[in-house]
Amino acid sequence: MTRDEMLARGRTEDEAHTQPWPTAVHAYAVDADGAERQVAHVVHHSPDGFEYGYGGSGPADLARSILVDYFGLHGAPERLSVSYQRFKWQFVASVDRTARSLEIPGAAIAAWVRHEQESVHG
Repeated sequence: MTRDEMLARGRTEDEAHTQPWPTAVHAYAVDADGAERQVAHVVHHSPDGFEYGYGGSGPADLARSILVDYFGLHGAPERLSVSYQRFKWQFVASVDRTARSLEIPGAAIAAWVRHEQESVHG
């Protein structure tokens, strides 16, 4: 996202300069009521932040953080019951690195979770 896009979303100039542009990646969730909120970075592999478009640590943290947010496990990310690495390969690593945005609908996450749970529990 560009600096102007960050500022339009209500971020401050200081927040807009925490990482060099244009490499800062930010994730947002849209709740059922349409309210948008930033997805917290649950640091596990990449203290430098989120990335997408390849299979590294930044995409792994993005995938993990999305799933932690989806399941509401902010206080206990270790309780995640699905593989964020498989989610990464399905939704995050496969995106073109030059893409300016990545949208993963909640319905797609729900369908993926169902499939994963069916695969595990047969």
